[in-house]
This record gives sequence, structure tokens and C-alpha cells, in this order.
Amino acid sequence: MTLEHPDENIEQISLDPWGDLWFVERNFDGAGAAGTNKVRRLNPSTDLISTYLVPTFGGNPAGVQANANGTVWVAEYFANAFALLDPNEAPHADEVVRPNSAATGGNAIQARRMSSHSGNGDKTAVNPATHPVNPTFTRGWVEYHIPTANAQSEDMRVDRRGRLWFEEDTGLLGMLDAGTATFTEYSIPSPNSGYFNIALDEDEDRDEGRLWFTEAGVFAQVPTKIGNLIISEP
Repeated sequence: MTLEHPDENIEQISLDPWGDLWFVERNFDGAGAAGTNKVRRLNPSTDLISTYLVPTFGGNPAGVQANANGTVWVAEYFANAFALLDPNEAPHADEVVRPNSAATGGNAIQARRMSSHSGNGDKTAVNPATHPVNPTFTRGWVEYHIPTANAQSEDMRVDRRGRLWFEEDTGLLGMLDAGTATFTEYSIPSPNSGYFNIALDEDEDRDEGRLWFTEAGVFAQVPTKIGNLIISEP
């Protein structure tokens, strides 16, 4: 289906437990009036789109993560915050859209399984920094402002204990514990390696997990890498 604006710049999507598709619309032109505010939910069964607006004007939603309890995390790129949305409480507008349809190609790609092996990466100890914050409450929303200025956070994951793990393009990995309103930030050892994507690997049989991340190397001529942060379970 085609949305109403040609420059929606949709990058991330997330499915909730009921099969609804959540996505956000970002804009690269700056905060305030130049930014965007829209968080949207698509019901594929009814073609109904519900539009929610983040509390910070021009906050520019860049990432989205639907939770098992029905709430939705939203990364506000220019507001430098994470917002927790309760769709049942927050104001929104609904509209039915007409889906596009087209035949798909018949050429399937056969995936080949790769053998696993241990890598020989470098290990670096990092000392996390912890910051308590005061959340801001709006009807249906709770905003948690990231302590590091201009973090430019987008990608995020939720662990099985409900903690939010995320990346900061400023060279940090972070964790938000909404229950204690506390941020914990970890410095990535390699400098100038911003623009990260992350994946969370949790082992139920062990008391630790790994937060995998990519290092794209766009801020300087540095090697592209894949790293992981070992995270302890409480």
C-alpha cells in the first residue's frame, strides 16, 4: 500500500502479538517543524491504519519495537529520547487504506547453511556509566530522555526481562530499565565507527547474554567490524 507522502522514509517495522504491523516515519531535515511525529499501526486484516503522534513536536521517530504486553517503544531521533506508547490510552486517528497488489517473481534463492566456528576477536573491558532520569508523562506516553546529548538512537531490542537495549550513533550502546528509570551506557572500543544495528542473543541456561552490533565506519576511514557486548543477567 502507498502512503500519502512520498518522503515517509520508513526504515523499521515491528509486529505485535496480534499480527499488527507498527512502523514510524522519519525525516532527515531537522527537529521542530521540519521533523516528523508519526507512529503508525497497520491491521493487515482490515487495512486500517492508526496514526499516533509522539509527544515531542518534531521528535522524528526513527525506530520502533512492539512489546508482548501491547505497548510499543519508539526512538525519537531528534528529541533524544525513547517513548513508551500505550495504544489503548494515547489519542490517535484511524483511516482505511487501499492495498496495492502485484505478482511476485518465481525465482527463489536457496540459502546455504554455514558451519559455525569460534572467532578470534579482540576482547576489551568497558566500564558502564549509570544515569537515573525523570520520565515525562503524557496521555498514553512515557518519555525517557537519553543522558548523552545527540545520541541519534534508532535500533533497539527488548530482553526477556523487559529491559530496552539500544545503540547510539555517538559510539555507545545503552540499556534502559524503565522499572527503575535508569540508563546504563557502554562505550564501544573502536572510535568513529557509528551507525550501528544490533541483535540480542539471550541464553536461558546461562546468566549472561550478548548484544551483537555492527560498526559501519561512516564517520571516518576505520575498518568495518562486528562486535558483541557481554551482558549479565540480574
